[in-house]
Amino acid sequence: MIVITGSGGLIGGEAARYFCSKGRDVVGIDNNMRAYFFGKDAGTKWNQDRLAGEYPKRFKAMTVDIRDADKINKIFGKYNRHISCVIHTAAQPSHDWAAREPQTDFTVNANGTPNLLEATRIPSLCPVWN
Repeated sequence: MIVITGSGGLIGGEAARYFCSKGRDVVGIDNNMRAYFFGKDAGTKWNQDRLAGEYPKRFKAMTVDIRDADKINKIFGKYNRHISCVIHTAAQPSHDWAAREPQTDFTVNANGTPNLLEATRIPSLCPVWN
């Protein structure tokens, strides 16, 4: 099982496609926040839906915000011993946008990452690495 954050985006989506095509199961975490950052037409839900359609037995789309530690912990708790890799590509990518909402930018880019690190560190959530 591979956990990929930002799985609706370009890099995360291609990573999900690659691993699914190689017969690996993927949990794709994406909350479509890109639509909030850049408008409805820039959203990523379409890519999550496409991956789920292309790989219905391999790709599991999860609409979760990486800043929500409880939900991240539930995902890791559910798949714990099956997780062999975490690919973290979720981010707020625009410097211009960051200047308009620095708190949101910081929480996505800085606070989300420790949530994922903690989920991999806590033995009851991800015992395979502990």
